[in-house]
Amino acid sequence: MKIAIAGAHSTGKTTFLNTLSATLTDRGFTVRRIGDLATEAQRAGLPILRDHTFASTMWIIAQGMAHEYAGAAIPGVILLVDRPVADALGYLLAALEFRQETIQVDQMEFLESIAAFHMRTYDRVIETVIDVAVPITDDGARDMDWHYRMAVAKKITLALDKHRPDRWLMERQQSDETIAKLLCAITSKEASGE
Repeated sequence: MKIAIAGAHSTGKTTFLNTLSATLTDRGFTVRRIGDLATEAQRAGLPILRDHTFASTMWIIAQGMAHEYAGAAIPGVILLVDRPVADALGYLLAALEFRQETIQVDQMEFLESIAAFHMRTYDRVIETVIDVAVPITDDGARDMDWHYRMAVAKKITLALDKHRPDRWLMERQQSDETIAKLLCAITSKEASGE
């Protein structure tokens, strides 16, 4: 089973994934996490956040998909994906809007076609919702600009509207409820033999 957690930075994705991973492991499931690859992209010399380009977005998408397919090859594993393809697309769109730039039409069509296909490979997609009362976590790697963060959230939502409208929305205080729903979905999938 493959579960994707989407959303802008500082919306509780990591905290949720830590709790979900621990809950699944405690119940005897084998869990593999696919992490946010933006930091790896930055270490590789690629621009991220407001400076995202087609190349950096394509690199993040390709690396993420490679990790997902490798993880899916392990029998019985539950993959938890932090930042699916729609997130990478949303961050690029927000960066382009911020810089008032565009990319080539064929590049955007290519990214959209990848998102259209790959977003269907997730069994469940959860989109975190920004809580305006919770400040952006300053870990040195996140963009602290509130307006940019809101633009990212909006663009991720638009990408999900297009490529995964059946996702679950999750506010920060709904994490326990969401985990309970996921456990039901996992148990149902196991019972059906899928």
